[in-house]
Amino acid sequence: MGGATMLHRRMTPSHVRPRPADRVHPEGPAPDPLRSGGVLRVRVRAAGPLHRVALPHARLGVGIFCSALVLALVGAAAGTPLLIAPLVATAALKHAAPHDPGVAPRRVVLGHLLGATVGVAAGALLGEGALAFAVAAAGAAVLMRALDVMHAPAVATAYVAVQEHADHWFPLHVALAGAAVLVATTVVLSPVLHGQRYPVRRAVPATD
Repeated sequence: MGGATMLHRRMTPSHVRPRPADRVHPEGPAPDPLRSGGVLRVRVRAAGPLHRVALPHARLGVGIFCSALVLALVGAAAGTPLLIAPLVATAALKHAAPHDPGVAPRRVVLGHLLGATVGVAAGALLGEGALAFAVAAAGAAVLMRALDVMHAPAVATAYVAVQEHADHWFPLHVALAGAAVLVATTVVLSPVLHGQRYPVRRAVPATD
């Protein structure tokens, strides 16, 4: 009997055999994948890698956007142009790598303050020219390195001070104020966007 059944199956044309969708489910009709969530699960799993890649980029963008917006709003309220390129560059570094030692509050605040001071001095002594820009950038970098407060965007603050013919209030009203606003903004945003506190506290190695 079993041999006859097998022979019948082999001789049955493929177009006569019932399709999987037409077969009777042992417990009733075959479940609809759209209703059971099967297709949705496949889509969610397929979007997993994209989600992991896109989320850090979104956090970075939101952090820079909020920092720049706060700089603009505080600057408008105080009548001081705080939204300058070096400070926006600092915001980008803070949210791209908040754990990096180069974006520690001490380096950010003192770096921009020193850069602005050197830039104002270079502009006052040398005017606006290639020599003034070169001296301002190099002098700011050397001074920051010597004081162990190196912060790369602050070198551009020295350049901006020369370019804008900044007065003696520029280091305090723009550089120091803008850096302080960025530090405060990152303290608020970092736990929300990056899941960690800012500044990142590092464990001091134990000494015998």
